Amino acid sequence: MYTLLFWTGMAICVGVIAAALVALSRARNSSGWDLILVIAPFFLWFVLAGTNLRPKSLANLVEFVALVPLVAIAFTVRLKFPKFRASVVFWCTLFATLSIYLFVPLLPE
Repeated sequence: MYTLLFWTGMAICVGVIAAALVALSRARNSSGWDLILVIAPFFLWFVLAGTNLRPKSLANLVEFVALVPLVAIAFTVRLKFPKFRASVVFWCTLFATLSIYLFVPLLPE
């Protein structure tokens, strides 16, 4: 049951991201920041996990999964507030990614 809820939530988040990208491109309001926003939080988390600043276990992959709704929320903000600059949303999302990495405690396996 939990697996079904998890994958449904992930599908909804990915759908929100895809719909936001399509809506932004149709409104000619998309920028390079939007495309980078899809990849950069995940890349930052992998780089931070690879540096071993805070040794993470496989149980901490929940942080990586939490980035998907974070990116969906960022795209929702971009759609709801078109005057909001894409670079501000991008940097706020990277800051949130860094915060998730630093403040989630080390989980035992």
